[in-house]
Amino acid sequence: YQTNRDKCLLDEDCSWDYSATSVYYQILAGPAFIVTFAISSLLTGLLLSLYTLKRTLLLSICALTWSVLTGLSGFCNQYWELLLTRIGLGIFQAACTPLAGSIMSDIFEEKNRGVALGFYSWGVYFGYGLAFASDFIIKSYGWRWGFWSASILSTIVSFLSLLTVREPIRRNDKNNGRLLKKKPYFKILKQVLKSYMQLPLLLLCIGAGLRQGGGLVWAYNAKAYFRKLHCDTTGVGTYLSWVPVVGGTVGVFAGGMISDGLVRRLGTRSRLIVLVTCCFLAAPFLFGTLYLSPPWAFLSLLFSYITGEMWFGVAIAVAMEMVPHEIASSGLALYLFVINIIGGNINLVLPSLQTLTSLQTAMAILFP
Repeated sequence: YQTNRDKCLLDEDCSWDYSATSVYYQILAGPAFIVTFAISSLLTGLLLSLYTLKRTLLLSICALTWSVLTGLSGFCNQYWELLLTRIGLGIFQAACTPLAGSIMSDIFEEKNRGVALGFYSWGVYFGYGLAFASDFIIKSYGWRWGFWSASILSTIVSFLSLLTVREPIRRNDKNNGRLLKKKPYFKILKQVLKSYMQLPLLLLCIGAGLRQGGGLVWAYNAKAYFRKLHCDTTGVGTYLSWVPVVGGTVGVFAGGMISDGLVRRLGTRSRLIVLVTCCFLAAPFLFGTLYLSPPWAFLSLLFSYITGEMWFGVAIAVAMEMVPHEIASSGLALYLFVINIIGGNINLVLPSLQTLTSLQTAMAILFP
């Protein structure tokens, strides 16, 4: 019995069958990152509502700290060390979306906000594709260089952000950098919670949380799934390096443009039509991804990204537009908190479902 892959491959009596779907892996992928991410995003949003802070500077600092922690992950030798770096990554990555969302809400008007947030969401798919593209680095130089290369790239982007992104003029800003005396912390929190008592917003959070959970189950287990069911002869890393980028890019931009067009004609709540429609359209392609053999499975995955990933930027736009503008940051933070608490822990169910059924059936239950 070996826990080291390289040592196992040198032993002719040892067979390496680790599939990266264990509870320990799911904890690293899910709660260790997502729970701290959710809590940190909520606190960041509340701070942005309490203070008039220089958001572009904070965004660059958080991105740079994230880069450092990513680099430190490459030096880990024990499980608990990697667990700590994952917790830190969750804390500092969480600040990015409330900060970026707040900045974009001041730059773009409501009629163009869907496309803008879609462009921002594109970064998720680009980064996801880069993670699989890093297989080439890992195979040549080892897994530690996977973290170090990401750290170097993100450090460069952090400094570029600091040097190029300018603080926009705030809409309805009368605070001049001071604490909001007329709206102390508990009143802002009360206003945010009151906004979230609206049934449409509650349903949006629950639905987005479940959709987020399905997406995370797939994101963290896709490679293990294809390798277990179709062996390692399908070019998994190659397909997964470009399919999410192409499909996700088309999906988020299409979702933003369609929802912005509907908003101009039918009003803000018409974005919900896009959310519901894209989820129904994506379902057959998601099942096709799981039950077809490569390369048809990857073709189905491409169309599932095109139709299914319209939801992300559109949902953020809806969440921001259904709360008063002065608490948009806090409203977005609470939205992220709820969907990540719901969705970020769904992958913990995967090992038990896999034991009771099979990996394919478990993924079919949790993913589409």
